[in-house]
Parts: sequence; C-alpha cells; structure tokens
Amino acid sequence: MRLEIRRRHLRRRMRTLREQVRRTARRREVTRRRRTRDHIPSVAVTGYTNAGKSALLNRLAGADAEVADVLFATLDPLVRQVRTLDGLTHSDALGEESRAATCGR
Repeated sequence: MRLEIRRRHLRRRMRTLREQVRRTARRREVTRRRRTRDHIPSVAVTGYTNAGKSALLNRLAGADAEVADVLFATLDPLVRQVRTLDGLTHSDALGEESRAATCGR
C-alpha cells in the first residue's frame, strides 16, 4: 500500500518535471529564434574559475553580478544586455553549455 502511494507520488512528480522541461525548452527555442531573426550578436567570454568574467560583465553592462575571490562564486546563469549599437547580449554561466539558449546559436 505505502509503496504504491510512493510510486504514484513519484509518477506525478516526474510528469510535472517533464512538463517544466518541455516548457523551458520551448521558451528557449523561441528566444533563440528571435535573437537569430533580429540579428542580435552573441559573444562568449570564457576563462578559468575566478578569472574575472563576472567583474567584466559588471563593468560592461553596469550589472550587479556577484564578484568574490572564491571558486564558483557565480552559480546561476546571468544574462545582461550590453548597450552597443547592435544590442550585444552577454551571458555569464557556470560550466560548459551545449547549445545554450543564452548563446543564440
């Protein structure tokens, strides 16, 4: 009895999570297409942990991303628009991302 209740709960949770992933993927695809359509350029700044990428983002975009002299201070992806003639979009994300929505690929 208890096992069946747990299974139902887990199935419901899995269904909810799959729906969230589906909606997120759809939203990212729409955003990616819009950036491509509007010819918004994307630039990737890569570097080692604690190399100053967030500090650079703060200076370029006037953002308030957390900057600390510790490893992995930036755990959440940040997207900011740097004001240029072309409206450059910059993303600050942890780790490698394949086909990241913020990269506009």
